[in-house]
Amino acid sequence: MTELDSTDDRLTLLLRRLSKPEIWQAIETELGRSILRAYKLKPERVRLGATTVSGYHASGEDTLFKYGHSNDDPSLGQVKVMVAALDSLGLLLVTRAVASSQADDPLYVPAVDRVLQIIDGVQLLFVSDCKMSAQSMQAHIQDLGHHNLCPLAQTGNTGEEMIQWIQAANEGKHDLQMIFYRENDQGERKLLAEGYEFERLVKAEVGYKIVEWTDRVVVVRSESNL
Repeated sequence: MTELDSTDDRLTLLLRRLSKPEIWQAIETELGRSILRAYKLKPERVRLGATTVSGYHASGEDTLFKYGHSNDDPSLGQVKVMVAALDSLGLLLVTRAVASSQADDPLYVPAVDRVLQIIDGVQLLFVSDCKMSAQSMQAHIQDLGHHNLCPLAQTGNTGEEMIQWIQAANEGKHDLQMIFYRENDQGERKLLAEGYEFERLVKAEVGYKIVEWTDRVVVVRSESNL
């Protein structure tokens, strides 16, 4: 590598090539497979999540950076990045940059599909936030033979059902089990959270077929700040 290889015009040409989805995804796939093989990693869990990145960039219709709601500074343009990382290493497998005006929900299914292009023949647990609890997303993952773990979003009938689940616990209809605890130097455990688990049958449509699976729902009551 020479000094000329780092000039702005050459870097521009390189970034322009890498910005093409088919080129970037091919590199990402081969790189991910090589890392898994070289370090003899045995993937079991993958975490998915979307975040925004703000910066002093020009915003416009033909750029990824947009102005809008921001937890950092709404006066700065921002871009949204969807990532999938191997748990618990935090090893990035998939990254996708989109305009910050795009909703998070449509980004999950493509991220799952991209992960399965890199990791093949292994049953995975996909972990994410409540946006992945939509039945269509869960059905997609179940239909592919994998599992997911996420909080339930307060949408549809979930809000009303959750009130009933909590009431059942308060009325002593379920034996609460210790879920989280903190242990001191003397080996004494302090309860942080307890709860109970139950199963329910779920059905959802994927394409032209109905997918059925059994949900394991865990109702948790926190005794302390985690």
